[in-house]
Amino acid sequence: MTSFTVELNENTNIGKTFIAFMDTFLKGKKGIHITKNASPYKADFVNKIKKSEKNGSYITVNPKDVWGSLNLK
Repeated sequence: MTSFTVELNENTNIGKTFIAFMDTFLKGKKGIHITKNASPYKADFVNKIKKSEKNGSYITVNPKDVWGSLNLK
């Protein structure tokens, strides 16, 4: 089995055209599975991150000094 990942902007003309093409010619064909909005992260994790961004309960970590950025005092 081979998988393809395509990232496109569905608000552009080419993005809309590509999606219409895929839906018209490939949807429902045997041996092809189309998944939209696939994410490597679980939905509850994404929601937790978005919630923390909204209420400001997050920290910014410096990748060059991760432990120093955490301020574990």
